[in-house]
Amino acid sequence: MRYRSALICALFAIAAPATASTKATHLSLDLFANNGCPFFASAESDPNWSDVKVVKVKGVMNVRRGDSLVESYPEEIRLHITYGSAYDGVQFSKPAPNCTESLDAAHFQFSASWKNQSRTVPAHGSLLNAEWHPPTPWCELRCHDWWTYEIRLESANIPITDELLVTVHTPDGKLVSTLVGHLEPVERKATPTAPSP
Repeated sequence: MRYRSALICALFAIAAPATASTKATHLSLDLFANNGCPFFASAESDPNWSDVKVVKVKGVMNVRRGDSLVESYPEEIRLHITYGSAYDGVQFSKPAPNCTESLDAAHFQFSASWKNQSRTVPAHGSLLNAEWHPPTPWCELRCHDWWTYEIRLESANIPITDELLVTVHTPDGKLVSTLVGHLEPVERKATPTAPSP
């Protein structure tokens, strides 16, 4: 009898799904500068990143949406990048002077790559829009301007566990900043955030 009870418990444990206790979440791709001038970037949300269940299997992120396994990024993603204000997780603040005085943000150039433990591949894309935002009138000491950029990147067949690296440089090749990001679970869908004036 004792043997039969142990066998039933073992079979029940094997049959129980590993993700039964995992609640649905959303994925967000946010990028932050890890050196150079302060930038903040985020990707537009994709429907496949909503209401997913995330489980780490042997240290690797496993993402399911319903009965489907989400393994790759969509065919393309759109990045919204902000420069001229540093994002510190709570609010935007004015960047260091050496990042604004001599740099012409209107002519920044961007390059990107996808990286994992075994390889790095270029991320092909194009700059869709670059826009300067002047300071808001009557804002006194809080006045500062900023730039926003919209970039389209091809991402078909890129594993969702890959890290995205975006390098910002001047036309003569001077490094301005390197942004790094990867998909992460969040409480709610992430939306691109513009700095306050």
